[in-house]
Amino acid sequence: MKSLALLLTLTLRSTICYAADTTTPPVRSMHVHGSAIIEKQADVASFSFTVLGVGADLFEAVDNASTETSKIIDALVALGVKKSDINTMRFISGENYGDKAFLSSSRDYKAHLVTSVRIDSLDVLVTSIATILKFDTKSFSDITFSYSDVPALRRDARKEAAAAAKQKALDMAEMLEFRLGGILDVIVDGYKPHHSNTGGFGAEYGNAIGGIVNTVVRKESLRQDLSGNGFSPQTISVKCEVAVEYEIKSH
Repeated sequence: MKSLALLLTLTLRSTICYAADTTTPPVRSMHVHGSAIIEKQADVASFSFTVLGVGADLFEAVDNASTETSKIIDALVALGVKKSDINTMRFISGENYGDKAFLSSSRDYKAHLVTSVRIDSLDVLVTSIATILKFDTKSFSDITFSYSDVPALRRDARKEAAAAAKQKALDMAEMLEFRLGGILDVIVDGYKPHHSNTGGFGAEYGNAIGGIVNTVVRKESLRQDLSGNGFSPQTISVKCEVAVEYEIKSH
């Protein structure tokens, strides 16, 4: 009986010692944040124009609108605008109830043809608008500015934010005299507009699509803008924030 009790005691002590020897020390870590903002001037402009065609019948009204629109498109292509960047947005046709001729049927029907234009060279923007205004257009609508390669801006912002976080960790290690271990965690959240409240760490980009410079512009005000060089492309801003957790070790 005494031999059995002694054996149990020795076994229990061995188990306790083994457990104590295999306990891993807690991991010490440090969190650092890095952020970056990349800004580029917009290099793409988009707008639309509307042509009104009238006629004695629907066919004539549509044909007149199409003919005038084709002339404008040909003029834009001659300036260097890609034909693939010129597209029909909307087409509306029907009887002309509000503007018929009093003693003639020449304006009994009307057709609206709305065309969108994308220009990837701002050097030809003013020339393109001035060319369109020489034709018989009914209206010239919004002009928006954007950047052609927002994904590239995002990548640059992520790289700069990550580099900033790493440099901050190296600076802290030097000043506080410890060694950096491996990376335990990295947080780079999804991209959201600047004006949204994301909360916590993340990455965001603002104004990536651009902002409206002129809304429903009349020909007269457009001509004033053109003569006074009133167009100024906005700056597209992309922001990224990164959170990194490093293991820290003693020297």
